[in-house]
Amino acid sequence: MRPLTFRVPICRAKILRSRETLEALADRLTSTDPVDACGVARVRLLLTDGSGPVYAHPTADDLEPALERTLMALRL
Repeated sequence: MRPLTFRVPICRAKILRSRETLEALADRLTSTDPVDACGVARVRLLLTDGSGPVYAHPTADDLEPALERTLMALRL
């Protein structure tokens, strides 16, 4: 018997369109500069919400604005 998995496939087209902003987000999170805790919470929600812009509605243009808001929220 295989274990249950709750994986939701990412929206590959939106991920590819937002590559530069995703890289900027990763750079910000891995830098030695401090980040705001609310911004980190936004990142977590963005990555784990299966109905969010990372996972849903491939033709929607909602991932890039969400990533930009998240980047802004990381600033202290």
